[in-house]
Amino acid sequence: MRIALALLIACAAGCHGPLTELVVSTDTDHELDAVRWEIDATAIGGGVSTRQAAFAGGPLRMTVVHERGPYGPIRLRAYGLRGDAEVARAEVEVSFVPGASVLVPLDLYRACDGQRCGPGETCDARGRCVAVAAPDAGLNADGGAGCYETCAGSECQCDRGCRCDLTCGEDCEKVRCDHDGTSCTLDARGASNAELDCRSGARCVVDARGASNLDRVRCHDGASCEVDCRDTSNCRVTCDEGAECLVRCDGDDCALGGEGCEERRDCGGGVFACNRGCP
Repeated sequence: MRIALALLIACAAGCHGPLTELVVSTDTDHELDAVRWEIDATAIGGGVSTRQAAFAGGPLRMTVVHERGPYGPIRLRAYGLRGDAEVARAEVEVSFVPGASVLVPLDLYRACDGQRCGPGETCDARGRCVAVAAPDAGLNADGGAGCYETCAGSECQCDRGCRCDLTCGEDCEKVRCDHDGTSCTLDARGASNAELDCRSGARCVVDARGASNLDRVRCHDGASCEVDCRDTSNCRVTCDEGAECLVRCDGDDCALGGEGCEERRDCGGGVFACNRGCP
């Protein structure tokens, strides 16, 4: 879902370059029917736009693309809806980074109900205000200076504040996603063997449904991991200190643990959470 902002200053003919965008990602531990986003660019001479999407499990994403005019600040708001009633809201003030794709977590966690953070900050699953990572200019999802989105042989990597969609082949033994502000989506459905190291504040979503062996997923150093192991013959997720994990299972060959897994919840229906609320 994309929204293009045409603001004040027209780009001259022949003006081309890397995409400038904000990728808004919204997850929640509330029971919601839908999420509505509001993009408020009135501070820089623009208008207010809204978009809404049904919520059947997160995170949901919306992309705001800059076309011309000032880069900010703009206000992004997310509203959690149950029926027509608003049950949660979040807000952040951010700016575009020229030539860069910036991931903006705008989550609706219970721990953040009533929390108000400062400019450039959002609230995480523990109710803490954390800064939105702003990559260097020229850093974008398609690869740029210092941005890696690769899958070569058995090795995949995504780092330096990028958002990467990686597809794991039959054998993907070295998958790495790191750096605060990085978002890594891994499709491991065709893998017979895969390992993932998610760390340093990265956010990782792994689809391993039907994979024969997801031998080791390690989530640590402030990372956030969500792993779908349904129909997987062997799945092991280790949630170390400071990390937050969610695992979906439907058999006995699935485990969530680790020394940092201080709060392990059985969410029912084969869903387990560590250091975070149930979905």
